[in-house]
Amino acid sequence: MSASAPPENLQLGELLQKRLRLTIPQATWKVRCALKKGILMILCEHQEGAGINTTAAFTSLRQALAVQLGSKVQEVRLFLRVAQQDIPYAQDFYTHKPISEPFKDTETRKYAAKNPDILAHQSLHAWEQVELSEEAQYPSNPVFESEPTTLEEEVEAFEPLGVGENKAAKSSQIKPLLIGGGLFAAIASVMGGYMLTRPCVIGGCEALDNAQQIYTQATKQLRSTTEIAQIGAIQQKLQTANQDLTAIPAWSLRHSQAQETQTQLTTESEKITQVLTALQKADQAQKAPTNNAPQTWIAKQTLWRQAIAPLEAIPPNSEFYQLAKAKLPSFRANLTFTNQKLQAEQEISRKITVALAVAATATNQEKQAKTLADWEKTTANWQVVISTLGGIPRTSSAYSEAQKLFTTYQPKFTEARERTTKEKIAFAAYNRALDIAKTAQRYEQQNQIPQGVASWSQALTAAGQVPKNTIYYSQAQSLLPNYTNALQKAEAKLKVINILQLARTDLNRACNNGMRICTFTLNEQGIM
Repeated sequence: MSASAPPENLQLGELLQKRLRLTIPQATWKVRCALKKGILMILCEHQEGAGINTTAAFTSLRQALAVQLGSKVQEVRLFLRVAQQDIPYAQDFYTHKPISEPFKDTETRKYAAKNPDILAHQSLHAWEQVELSEEAQYPSNPVFESEPTTLEEEVEAFEPLGVGENKAAKSSQIKPLLIGGGLFAAIASVMGGYMLTRPCVIGGCEALDNAQQIYTQATKQLRSTTEIAQIGAIQQKLQTANQDLTAIPAWSLRHSQAQETQTQLTTESEKITQVLTALQKADQAQKAPTNNAPQTWIAKQTLWRQAIAPLEAIPPNSEFYQLAKAKLPSFRANLTFTNQKLQAEQEISRKITVALAVAATATNQEKQAKTLADWEKTTANWQVVISTLGGIPRTSSAYSEAQKLFTTYQPKFTEARERTTKEKIAFAAYNRALDIAKTAQRYEQQNQIPQGVASWSQALTAAGQVPKNTIYYSQAQSLLPNYTNALQKAEAKLKVINILQLARTDLNRACNNGMRICTFTLNEQGIM
């Protein structure tokens, strides 16, 4: 019989293949069909990486089949598969409901009414071509090549598609055809065996029941557990149960429930991870080495804060609330202690920094000191340095450093202190010499020569007492010649005065020997 049939009788596989190419042009399609016991199975293959929209593909196939299929097809099973893959990645099963008029255009309906036998035979011939042409397109696919030995016994008579029920068609004895028989048997064997052996497809669902039980037990246990090891064991059970649920296929009636349970398990596991992280941070903080260095306390402070923050965020209705309530007081106390230690070490570090800065200032002052006040400031600064470094406690991490600095700066402080003392002596002696010299001058002005001599002598002694290597030494030395000269002059005057006084005494005795016999005037120029 000629294969040039009306459009309705073209090979179904080629028709669907063309339809898919129009709907999803980026893919190269190959379509196979098989019919058994009223079930039409259609396998659609495409190359890898085509980016298929499965919804669009199934919708396009359904629309095409709604027009092409007759009442003999009761159920349709659509499969999408990547070429060279054994298992389809998507499927769509539905019950076929034939439309009231199996043929779309008027011309075809008239043709079918006049030539029912021819049309039936042409449709049958088209399906024969499906098997021959499609098998030729897939020579190396193991799924399509396999044929069970009892294939002819299992496959019933293949019924033509697209032909309405009529007496002529029923009366015609159409021989059983094995159109797509190998394909159907392979798909039925592989897909049926695979799908039915997946978990929770037939019978109960042990994985789901076990997961739900584990979840319930876990939430109860977590309300009373505070140990890291126990919490970790509970999380491991949750993760194992969650992994078991991933094996439940999408076609299982329990798949939706399994997904909900997986969400619960995942959420609970994430909560546990947060709590475990907090407890682990606390454990790290407790075990961290303590050498009192600021950076050590900073690290501890960070760990305690990381341990406290997640626990503080746990609401009262959480299964972890009791754990948080039990752990937070000690965690906060440890954080407070850590903060205090850190502040103490930071204060000590600040003091050492200040001591170093003051020491640098004192060193510069030593080089530039020109007055007693300068040396007094220098000594005071060194005193601050020594007092600060000497006050660092032995328990501090900075104690060793402070002691080294103390040993270095102690001699400098001693030297500055001694120099200041020496400068004070020099200052006092110099100023005393000046003051006594002024007094001597006043005595001379008052013609109190003996007192003047004594004062000049004292001034000269004071000037000579200014220590060497002091700021006032050179100034005091410059006073000595003047003071010596003034003393000598005063002593000379005093000598004259003493001679005149002696002469006056002798003259008075001579002139007044019982009675005054003479008078005289005595001065430095002579006796008159």
